[in-house]
Amino acid sequence: MTKKIGMMRAVGLASAVSALVFGAASLQAEEFSASATIQNTVAVEKVQDMDFGVLYASGANNKAVAGLKLAPEGGITSVTPLVVDAGGLTTDAPKFLSLGDGQAARGRINSGLNVTITVPGGKSSLLATGSAWAPGEGEPLSVNGDSTEPKFYLVDFVVGDVDGGTADVGTNPGDFDITADFGAESIEFGIGATIFTDGGAGDNGIKESYQAALYTGTFEVEASY
Repeated sequence: MTKKIGMMRAVGLASAVSALVFGAASLQAEEFSASATIQNTVAVEKVQDMDFGVLYASGANNKAVAGLKLAPEGGITSVTPLVVDAGGLTTDAPKFLSLGDGQAARGRINSGLNVTITVPGGKSSLLATGSAWAPGEGEPLSVNGDSTEPKFYLVDFVVGDVDGGTADVGTNPGDFDITADFGAESIEFGIGATIFTDGGAGDNGIKESYQAALYTGTFEVEASY
């Protein structure tokens, strides 16, 4: 009996050692992949275009320009005329009136995250400086693509009237930071601008009278996180 007990102990020990070795040999490493997709821009969906409606412009000249401001929530008001050069006065600005029906542009972001909306950053203070006319500062509206016709210029773009968040002026020209409301799934916003008459009229063959016609142009709007 003593021998059998010893044998049983030996067999039991051998079995235990064998199981331990088998378990260690079954461990295998599995390789996993990792990836990240970067998207720094956000799609802007156009809800409606900007329309200054029907305007009256008595003409244009190279002494002073007249302007009308379209707010991002709608509504048009007059702004102080700008002197083009040292020889001009604000009283030299042409008569420029809104006859109604203006509407601000509107865009939508299908995201509930905070975003930065970027619109053209041109400023009225740089468009007509009192010593020079800088048409490249503005976004032009023209008729029939005729370079001899006076244009209108859009500057001082502003973002506001936000549904689903609040807008603040950003760090860079043309940037507006929108803070999304808690739980918002999308953000809709208005875009306004100020339109000025052509301060280059009378120079380089540019006429000083506007046609009774539709003046059109475009501008870009971008969004990023």
